[in-house]
Formats: sequence, structure tokens, C-alpha cells
Amino acid sequence: QRGARVAWGGGSNSNAFRRLFMYMKDSFTPGDGLEGTRAGTRVSGGRQHAWGPVSSQISVSFKDFFEVTCQHLERGPGTTSSHSASLLLFYALQDNRAFRRYVLSRTDIDVLILPVLKKLYHFPALEKKITARLRDGGGSLQQRYYWEWQLCTQFVHFLCAILLTLSEDRGYSRILAELLVDDTAWYGEECIGHTSLQDCLVLVVCRLLLHTMTSPKRDDFSAQLLCGILQNMAPYIRSAGRVAAEKLLKTVGKAHAQRTMYQDKLAGMNAYTEASLDPDRPTLAEHPTRQGLSQEAELHRNMSELCGTILIALLRVLNGVAYYGLSWNPLVVYALVRERDIIMKLGTGPQLPPDLENLHLVVNYFGAHLQAYMEESCPSHEVLTVINNACQNWKSAVLLPTQMSRCSFADTGNSQNYYIAFVWNIICAVYLQTRVEPLPLFEHSAASGQQVPTLVM
Repeated sequence: QRGARVAWGGGSNSNAFRRLFMYMKDSFTPGDGLEGTRAGTRVSGGRQHAWGPVSSQISVSFKDFFEVTCQHLERGPGTTSSHSASLLLFYALQDNRAFRRYVLSRTDIDVLILPVLKKLYHFPALEKKITARLRDGGGSLQQRYYWEWQLCTQFVHFLCAILLTLSEDRGYSRILAELLVDDTAWYGEECIGHTSLQDCLVLVVCRLLLHTMTSPKRDDFSAQLLCGILQNMAPYIRSAGRVAAEKLLKTVGKAHAQRTMYQDKLAGMNAYTEASLDPDRPTLAEHPTRQGLSQEAELHRNMSELCGTILIALLRVLNGVAYYGLSWNPLVVYALVRERDIIMKLGTGPQLPPDLENLHLVVNYFGAHLQAYMEESCPSHEVLTVINNACQNWKSAVLLPTQMSRCSFADTGNSQNYYIAFVWNIICAVYLQTRVEPLPLFEHSAASGQQVPTLVM
């Protein structure tokens, strides 16, 4: 949806720990020549509470806090310090406007973004490994792997939430295209060389979206966060690289293919159910075959809706790039023309959604100029020259008006349990690193014969 607000980030006023972040202020004083005082905190007066100050301001060096948390984010897998750092950074960015302004004003924002992108890039492979262990393990090992999987998933949620919070600022989206990344060896899908931080972010987000659409575990929340990041960036994408542009188009094609596949499976299952099942036993409880088919059909229906939501969001992103920055992104234009079949498969006719109609106009206009060059093996610089010349005669007024609303968090006030669960999972991870016996937080289910995670508060 336009102007979507991801319903997750509320309830800070009722939590004493989060209030500490709300009242945190920078210890740097203009004119003293120091970025901060000391690593500790100084309470500047006010009413005290068993949990700490309630209405006071706490003096903290924003510089030290930022650098220390970024260092912990860079640590490798298996360490819980990176999980704790993501939680602290999310709280500080979400609840403290002064700290958020400080982070956005830094010229080296890449020291935060790059560790986050590296962690997100390796998440699909890590989740597959943990899922395989969870499937094959038993007893205490199954407990261990279950907590690892849950902690890993929540960790990704917080990292994506950090990126979404930062992407709400327009200046942040603009500076991503200006910051260059020299070391891209961590991106193993293909060689991207010397590229911008903006392209790295697009590539990692698209990788995660592809994983979300093909994973057996539906994760709507990750999809909302990732699509929100791209939608906030879309009007400010500049000089996008070839690999990033092609990845974005391929993700659109994959979303369409996955949605079609799940819709076909759902239609086939419905037809089979109506034709082959005994009409004298219509209820799910009385017919176990129908009950199993119903559960599988519900899964296909949910995944079809998820892929459709991702597809709509990606089309909006491409439309935002075309409407606000077409002349600055010749490689995106080339990718649209080269992969025009993906766009044309999504629909034709007089009544198209505005986002898709605008993309059809772009593909038809530039496709006419590039037709002779697409059939022959022409040097890339000649193709870009043709695109740049066509952009000079291009009139953006022919496109339907597009208003890209910002995606942000909504204060729902019911997110406290999710934060507590993440903290408990961090504690459990520390416990499991040194012990192999069953966790006391688990209760045995005699009915199923399996260890079912039950949090004892």
C-alpha cells in the first residue's frame, strides 16, 4: 500500500528500558573540542526510579555509542553481541531523534550499512543450514536448533528495521548513490566490482525477497520491511549499475512466476477436491484427505498473496525510478528494454494499473530507439549513447502522475512481547553456547512426544 506503515514499533513509553533511549542526549558540547566525555553516562537531574531516570536526560557520547555498536555488528556468526547491537541500534534510532539525526549526518554511514548488508546476505544460507539441522536433530539438539532459527529470523527483522528507519530520510537515500564500496568480495553471487552502496543494498534486498518467495516458511514481516526499504529509495536512485538493474527485473519476473505457480496449484487442488472427494462426507473433520488438502491449499493461497504483494511493490519501485530519475539511470532503461518480456507478461490492454502502464510507455519508447542495437552485438557505450540521446527528447509528462509516499513504522503499542522474545532468545543462545543439556525454558509435550518451546515467565 502507498504510504504503508509497518505495524511493529510501538509501546516505548510504557517500557522503562526504552525510555532511557528516549531521554539520551549527546555528551558533546560545541566548543569543548571533544566528541564525548567518557564511556559511562551522566544523569542530568530529575526523578529517579528503580530502573533508572524517568524524566531525566542521560548524557552519552553518540560517537562512542555508534562506533561500538557498529564494531559488534561486524562480528562473525555465532556471536550474540551482534544481535544485542542490532537491538540497541534499533531502539536508539527509533526512539531518539537526536541520535537518528547524528547517524544521518555522518559521512561514513557505510560503517553501519555494510555490516548490516553482509549479515543479511548470508541469512538465506544460514537459515537453510539451521532448518536442515532442525529437521534431522532430536531431543536437546532440536531445542538448540529451534532457538538458533528463531534468533536468526528475529535478528534479520531488526536489521531490516534499522535500514527502513534510515531510509525514511531523503538525504540518506541520496547519499547511498555517492558512497562507493571497494571490497565487494562478500557478495558471492557474481562479481560486482567497484560499485555504490546503493547498488549493494538493492542487490541484498532483492536476494532476500527471492528467498522469502521460495522459503517454505512464510515471512510477511520481512517482505513488508524489504519492500518498504526499496520504495523509500526509489525516487532517489541514481546511476544504478547493470547488475543491480538486472537483479531488480529478475526479482519482478520471479515474483510473477511464483504467484502464477501457486495460483495454478490452488486451482488444481480445488478442482480435484470438487471432483474426487465423497460428497456424503463434506466436513473437514470427517474427511482427513480433504483436511490435508485444505491445509496445503491455504499455504498456496497465502504464498500467492505474498508474491502478489511483493510484485506490486517492485512495480511501484520501478515506476518511481522511471518517473523521478529516468535520465539518471540509463542502465535501468536498458534492463527494462532487454527484459521487456517480463513487463509484457504482467498484462496488456487499455486498463492497466498506473505503475504498469508507465513501464509499458517507457519500454515502448526506448525499445523503438534501441531495436536496431538490440539485434546486433553493439558496444555498450554506443547503446548508452542512444539511451542518453533518447532521454533528451523524453517527456516525463506522458507518464501518469506518481506520488511515492514514505514507508515507516506505526506505533501499535503491542510490540512489547516481540522485543522480550528477542531478548530471551539472545539469553538462550548464550546459554546454549556453553551447555548441551536441555534448556529449562522448554516443557515436554507428552501428547506429541516432541519438545515444544514454551516460554516460562
